[in-house]
Amino acid sequence: MGVKKRLIVIAFVSITVVSMYPVFLHFSDSIPFSVYADVHRIIKVFQSDSLQVYYIFWLLKEAVVGHIPWFTDPYTFNISNEIRAGGYYVLPFSAVTIPFSLLISVAAGYNALVVISFLLSGLFSYLLLYLYTKDRFSAFVGAVIFTFFPYHRAKIFGGQLSGFLLFYFPMVIYYLELAF
Repeated sequence: MGVKKRLIVIAFVSITVVSMYPVFLHFSDSIPFSVYADVHRIIKVFQSDSLQVYYIFWLLKEAVVGHIPWFTDPYTFNISNEIRAGGYYVLPFSAVTIPFSLLISVAAGYNALVVISFLLSGLFSYLLLYLYTKDRFSAFVGAVIFTFFPYHRAKIFGGQLSGFLLFYFPMVIYYLELAF
């Protein structure tokens, strides 16, 4: 990777760290829950889609370590002794969380996925825009706008999986442009 691409990656990681304040200070024990959060206090439990996604990642960790059978959810609405099938884990995307979940915590895995999603969104939108414009500055500004657009931030910080996967649009278009 060239120096200019490294600088782009460093810039997007830095902007992501700043945009995740104060969650980044509590990387292993907190997850973002709203783009409109009060940044001066940490709320221990808040109802949002983030908790459901966190639960899915926790089920994945439990399956990896062998505490529950794969692709099952023995806890949700379980009033009998049957183990219900239906755990989907958002594989393969959620596989990124496994090393962090095993070594640090599920919250660290969740937050790592947020950082990686922003990074990939920025990188692929930059590459796509540079392919079209051949101007590094314009491509960088456009990529920052795409990556940290309020819609994208609200989806990711609100725990909606569509926000995590938004990087697929510029990635697919970029590789299609290269292929044809």
